[in-house]
Amino acid sequence: MLILKVNCIFTCMRFLTIFLLCLVLATVQSQTDAYEAKKLLEIKNTSNQKEVCLAYINLSTHYATNNRVKGIEYGQKAVVLAKELKDAELLGTAYERIADNYWYAFNNQQAVKFYLLEKRVADSVNNTEFKARSLYNIGWIKCIQQKETSQVHYLYEAFGIFKQLKDTAYILNSLDALGSFYKDSNEGQRYNDSVIKYYTGALQLIEISRYKKNESISNNNIGEFYKSIKDYKTALVFFNKALKAAEKQKDTFSILISKRSKAEALYLLDSLDKALRILDEIRPYVTNDEQQLENKKNMYGLYYAIYKEQKNYNMALLYHEKFKEINDTLNENLFNSNLKAQENNYQNELNERTINELKHLNELSDLKNRNNKIVIYALTGIVLLVGVILALLFRTYRQNIRSKKLLETQNLIISKKKEEIEQSIEYAKGIQTGILPEASCLNPVFKENFIFYLPKDIVSGDFYWYQKINTECYIAAADCTGHGVPGALMSVVSIDKLNQAVFEQKLSEPSDILAAINKSIKTALKQTNDSDGHKDGLDIALLKYHPDTKLLHYAGANRPLLLIRNNQLEEFKPTKMAIAGHATDDQMYQQTTIQLCKDDLLFIYSDGYADQFGGPEGKKLMSKALKNIILTNSHSDMKTIEREIKRYFNEWKSHYEQVDDVLIIGLKV
Repeated sequence: MLILKVNCIFTCMRFLTIFLLCLVLATVQSQTDAYEAKKLLEIKNTSNQKEVCLAYINLSTHYATNNRVKGIEYGQKAVVLAKELKDAELLGTAYERIADNYWYAFNNQQAVKFYLLEKRVADSVNNTEFKARSLYNIGWIKCIQQKETSQVHYLYEAFGIFKQLKDTAYILNSLDALGSFYKDSNEGQRYNDSVIKYYTGALQLIEISRYKKNESISNNNIGEFYKSIKDYKTALVFFNKALKAAEKQKDTFSILISKRSKAEALYLLDSLDKALRILDEIRPYVTNDEQQLENKKNMYGLYYAIYKEQKNYNMALLYHEKFKEINDTLNENLFNSNLKAQENNYQNELNERTINELKHLNELSDLKNRNNKIVIYALTGIVLLVGVILALLFRTYRQNIRSKKLLETQNLIISKKKEEIEQSIEYAKGIQTGILPEASCLNPVFKENFIFYLPKDIVSGDFYWYQKINTECYIAAADCTGHGVPGALMSVVSIDKLNQAVFEQKLSEPSDILAAINKSIKTALKQTNDSDGHKDGLDIALLKYHPDTKLLHYAGANRPLLLIRNNQLEEFKPTKMAIAGHATDDQMYQQTTIQLCKDDLLFIYSDGYADQFGGPEGKKLMSKALKNIILTNSHSDMKTIEREIKRYFNEWKSHYEQVDDVLIIGLKV
């Protein structure tokens, strides 16, 4: 009897939940209609065409997720008005809204078309913000959705612009997109480092920004990565973090996604009952929300897999049918949305043709009315016109002669200035080369060594540093922000601060030296923790070596140390914080002490080698390739290792432009 009462209560609660959801959907629909009515009333009551265009754009944005046909229609109206107003910003925004509507309608081809139109507008008026957004959206569709790996340059170009604009929201989106791209391309786990780099980069940025809502998304992404490499326990840890973050933000959609992902991880860990309990929790919310078709499909697929594993074939069959029904619905929506989009395009083309035809007819009518007057005055004016033309031609001829002479003078000035600039940079190269130590300075300490140093431009933001104090040797490989002249200036400041730390402050431990130059560089560049100014700094690996005892002390800021002993490679991780820039004044850097043995190989390097684009698909070379080259040739002498590193780099780069300065230091004990 008690069980019967409980079932009755549960049934009543279920019907009440469904009723409330229906009521909410009805309320949302009425609000949608009210919003449209409000905007249309604003349009009717204003004569300001710019305000009308903005209202159409807002309506297009509003309908993107629930009525794409209306969203596209209002977007097209905004395009027509923006063209009449000759307002590039409004036109670019309208194109973006139309593209968004097509994207929500699963019509990627039309979405890319309008994102490209947005980019064309952005290029014509040099609007980097519009350009970056269009590049990002095109990259997302081509690389993430359509798996076109050769198009990743769209995402990288967008990412670079967003960093210049300091647009934190889109920097986060770009980091997540690049992480997803490398996760999807991670055949044989060759891009594990890149996936973790971009996903954790997003998490680190979230921690220091106000975009806490993205925390759940980033943790869920990392969980999906670990699930893809079958590390289900670690995946479950990140899904739990994603769920905790979503609950803290009260983000219902992310809560449902995180719970479903958690259920899938539990299923893969054979915790079938726990997975079922989570699915039963989220089922009422997902089932009754028409905006969650994709989530609903995945949920039904997971139900089917669990019941099949439990040999409950009746329930497995039920959920397999539900899964198939949702999948068919999604495919049908895709077909219908493409068909409606084509019809809408045809109607827009027809309307535009009609407008052009009417405009042409009006022009013909005006022309006929003017013809009679033209005939009357033509004969009288022709003589005057010929005289004016002759005078203008003579004047133009004289102006052309003067312009030609002026242009020749200006070209001569420009050539001279260019030559002076090049001579100045070459002179700066001589100064920078003079500051850097001689490559032979390492010979008395290490029996074999090399310094592979390849600036991108004439001068470099990468630098190497060497000092010997008593019996101790200090060696550093550093990578300053930027390259060319700005990077070179930063390198001069950094070398000066290193020398001050060692000779003036009498610091001897690498960790203390890094902490000291962090503070002194921030002071020199007037960087404060709450400042929005330049965040220039450097990454560095710093070694202190005792030749007599073969004892090595290492500290690094974002740059690791590689040790090869008996053909085995060991990587010593740096502190994950650069010198200056975003670091606080009291930032500390971890130090590691290593007892070296005879014939040990040591390598410190900047990121320019690994970040070089090239190869058959235009991808990054990656640090894994560098490690493989070193390990493969570890039985050879250092000159051979250097030669192989150079050869591989040049073959990989091929016809691509060098993207950054390159520095690798190799030492043999």
